[in-house]
This record gives sequence, structure tokens and C-alpha cells, in this order.
Amino acid sequence: MKKTKVVHLIKSCEPSELYDLEQFITSSYYNQDETIIRLFHYLKAAYPNFDAPMLAKKNIFQQVFPGQAYDDKQLRYLMSNLSKLIERFLAIREIEEQPYQLTLALLKNLSERGLYKSYDQVTRLLEQKVTATMEKNSVFFLTQLQWSEIREHHFQRQRIRKFDANLQHFADDLDKYYFLQRLKIACAMLDRQTIFQAAYTLNFSEAWIQHLEQQDFFGEPVIRVYYTIFQALLKEEEEDHFAVLKKLLNTDASSIAADDLTDMYLFAINYCARKIRQGKEAYVSEALHFYRTGIERGLLIDKEGLSPWAFTNVIKLSLRLQEYNWIEF
Repeated sequence: MKKTKVVHLIKSCEPSELYDLEQFITSSYYNQDETIIRLFHYLKAAYPNFDAPMLAKKNIFQQVFPGQAYDDKQLRYLMSNLSKLIERFLAIREIEEQPYQLTLALLKNLSERGLYKSYDQVTRLLEQKVTATMEKNSVFFLTQLQWSEIREHHFQRQRIRKFDANLQHFADDLDKYYFLQRLKIACAMLDRQTIFQAAYTLNFSEAWIQHLEQQDFFGEPVIRVYYTIFQALLKEEEEDHFAVLKKLLNTDASSIAADDLTDMYLFAINYCARKIRQGKEAYVSEALHFYRTGIERGLLIDKEGLSPWAFTNVIKLSLRLQEYNWIEF
């Protein structure tokens, strides 16, 4: 029983999530099957280790179906239904934690119902929230893209025969999201293939690169930085790209989301590591610079602290440069 899917799902929940899950399962809107509720409560009593003898299948069946003869098939169906309900809870929780996704879904629904006054009210609230968002990352650009699509379809429903800029915004937002994602994936490919000695197919044409340059990276610093990382990784022998990257990370960091900045610093550190292995000592101080700045800004520290790998590298680099005081600090 301990290895069943439903137990793994429940065990994956934090205590605070377990409370919310219980509210979800006992809600008549999502579940009207009392046997599922009884099964969940019985399994919850064994959380978090699920080692109790009470978890024998026959014991569970007797609690959930009192007075009935044991039916393994019936119990397995019930466990499957509980698993599906928990998975639905996890999916809804994930959507709720995504910025603006519920608001965007509401906007789409209000437009489809013809509730234009309510649509306008929600739009104004969303504009205020998005305007206040300083950090721009993939989630931000995806939100803008989804919102532009909703606005375009809303305009079409109203059958207004006049020029409207929504379609242009839709196209521009699609370009920003697409080019950012493609560059991020390309950078990951180039960085990873040096580790595993296997080549990915980038599928980038020179015209694609030129178009991005001609558009001046759509005026988005985060796209410019990923483009610079891409060039630095693609043409590692041309070290000017790394110098540009270092400058951009100093000047544009305030407009870039922390998760992207973390990835950018790691790309830069990996680049330096490869140069160091080639015998280029100047990159020892460059690598330590990115480590120190990343640590000071909290970019290289997660909830568990600095990773053992990063800690070891920082010590080695500092010793190599005789930065003893900084190590001690």
C-alpha cells in the first residue's frame, strides 16, 4: 500500500497543503462520493510515513465499506478515483499560483458571455497589476500574449468596424515571448552539450538572428541579454561577447526577473569554467566575481542555502586568488 500512487500523492503534500486538500475533497462542488472522503481521512491518519499496520488493504476496505466482503477491484477503483481528485487539486492549485491566470480566464469568460461592463472593470484592475510588475520574465511575456489574444477576440465579438491596435499588440507580444523562449532554450542547449558531449540542433537561420537584431530585441533588456549569452556560447572564441554580457548584467539587472538572473549568472560561471580549463587565468577572477555578486544578491542561494558544488568552487577560486579575508567572511 505504501507504494501506491494515491499514497505517493498524499505524501508529496506539505502539512499546509494537506489541510487545503481536505477542504477540496470534502467540498460537494468537487466531490459527492462519501467513500472517497472516508478513504482520504483513513489514509491521512497515517501521514507522513504511512508505516502503520492499518494500511493493509483489508483493513482499509473494512473502514471504507463497513460490513462488506473484501473486494480488491472495488478498492482499487476507489483509490484511482481519489488519486484523480488529488491530481485535480494539484492542477488547480498550480493554476491559482500562476500570476494573473485566473484573472485572464475570468476576462475570457466575461467577454464570451457578453458582460462587457464587468469585462472593462476587470481589465482596469489587471492593467493596474501588470503595470506595477517591474520584473519581466517568460511568465510576464506569456501573460501579455494571452491577454492580447483575449483583447483581440473581445474586439471581434463587438463587431466594431474601425482600426484597433489590439492585433498589432497581439503580434508584438507573440514575438517577444517566442524569441525569448527560443533564445533561452538555445542557450541551455549550447551550455549542456559541452557537458554531455552531444550536439543539439538549434534550427536558427542567419535571417532569424538578423531579424532579432534589426528589431533591437523588441526593446526588452532580458531578450538582449539572452541573445548575448547565445552569441557568447555559440562563438566562445570571440570573447567580446562575454565582455558585453558582463556589462549588461551590471546595467540591466534591475529590469530582469530574479529567476532569469540566476540562470544568466550560471551561464556566465560555466563559460568562465570552460575558459579556465583552457588555461586562461584571467577568467578565475571573472568566475569569482559572478559567484560573489550572485551570492550577495541572493541569486545563487535557495531555501537550502548555497549548494555544495557552488560552495566548493567559491573556496577553490578564492584560494587561487588568495582572497582569504572574503572566504573567512
